Amino acid sequence: MDIEGKKERRLSAAPYDVSEVTWRPDGKSLIATATDRPDPEKWTNRIYSVSVDDGSFTEIAAPQGPFGQVKISPDGSLLAYVAARENGPIEHDLYFVSARGGTPKNLTGASIDRPLAQFAWKDSRTMQVLFQTGFSHRMYTIATNGKGEPDARFQVVPSSFAVLPGEGIAFIHESSTELSELWVGDRQSAARQVTHFNESWKSVPLVKPELIHYPSFDGTDIEALLLKPSAPPGAKFPAIFLFHGGPIGRWSDRFDAEGQMLASRGYAVLYPNIRGATGYGHRMIDMIRSEPLGGSGWASSPFKDAMAGVDALIQRGVADPDRLGIGGWSYGGYMAAWAVTHTNRFKAAVAGAGVYDMFNDLGTEIASYVPGDEWNYGLFFEDRNREAIQRDSPSAYVKNVHTPILLLHGEHDPVDTIGQTYAFYRALKKYGAITEFVVYPREGHQLREEKHQVDRLNRTMDWYDRFLKKNGTGGSPAK
Repeated sequence: MDIEGKKERRLSAAPYDVSEVTWRPDGKSLIATATDRPDPEKWTNRIYSVSVDDGSFTEIAAPQGPFGQVKISPDGSLLAYVAARENGPIEHDLYFVSARGGTPKNLTGASIDRPLAQFAWKDSRTMQVLFQTGFSHRMYTIATNGKGEPDARFQVVPSSFAVLPGEGIAFIHESSTELSELWVGDRQSAARQVTHFNESWKSVPLVKPELIHYPSFDGTDIEALLLKPSAPPGAKFPAIFLFHGGPIGRWSDRFDAEGQMLASRGYAVLYPNIRGATGYGHRMIDMIRSEPLGGSGWASSPFKDAMAGVDALIQRGVADPDRLGIGGWSYGGYMAAWAVTHTNRFKAAVAGAGVYDMFNDLGTEIASYVPGDEWNYGLFFEDRNREAIQRDSPSAYVKNVHTPILLLHGEHDPVDTIGQTYAFYRALKKYGAITEFVVYPREGHQLREEKHQVDRLNRTMDWYDRFLKKNGTGGSPAK
């Protein structure tokens, strides 16, 4: 569009499907992420140069998928982007390539080996880069020659940022007890907070988490955040163990309403970043590939990581071993279901938007190309892979469930389709398990409507109170 005349002109046409666009510095062409053969079953995006004069597409690079955040250097000579090391599972490392094409170079896979959250060009040879590290983030300055240095100027941790002229930076800071605010800073002075949107939250009593480490069954070091209510020394708490989504995801140091509400009602809450979690490095992700592909799958070893966390809290004198609960959403719902099909140690469970039949899940996702799925399990309809998928499905062990379990699901979930929960619920009822199933109308994979979010919190709190509190009474409702 010409700003002065407001005249629009269409540049791209069939067969190109465009997803990302950025201007070259000279204004004569664009860099676009696009495909000329859209396929819901395959990653077919490429990086193109698009002429502003005639809309012609010239391919520059064809990274393995998924990839994104394609950005051009200020002098127009280099392209950088975030991509997977192979076809899946996630965008992890920072790559760059000549803007004319050529062989891409991985700048961070061997040196830093942490998932890249965001980056921006500072000048034509250096980039400001934000990595996921454990539960937090860490900022680096990285040159195109591969040299990287931690940026130590932040007294608070950024979660996203924008580079400003003259070495300046604007960023968002948040934590488990602080809601998002905008900060700005430069090389000469400490960063300062410039917004106060959530000032009123300072009057809300929130529990600051404690970072703990514990060894898993094979010695792997697991990090977890622990919310512990205030109580006299030596007090033991009913404890809730919450699984993160993913499976390639993580808990991070940010406000979580469910955990804070549980802590306010007298529960200890543990957020373990089990294997498969980002923030540790690619090896931790590789561990959850299926057995035929060299890993241990979605369930077995991550479950053992979580159970090691249960034992650690009991040994520390924090958790009451007779009042343990478990929960999660999405992959977390899957793991909560897996837990109660494999142990009777938990007295209550809450599973939201979960996967219970893996074969059904991989075949009914509306977004049918999910790079993590095929990377994890291969083609799901092949015999050896189907057997591995069946072994990793909670529905295969449903007759073992003796833990009361609350099932929650959005009616129109395109990721983990609701039919799985109907089937799992019916099987639970057939075997006499204590269970309830709540369907949220109009909702997708995450609950968006305020009343549904509040309802979910109230039902979750009351379910745990019913089976874990000695008198079985619920507390005050969510607000």
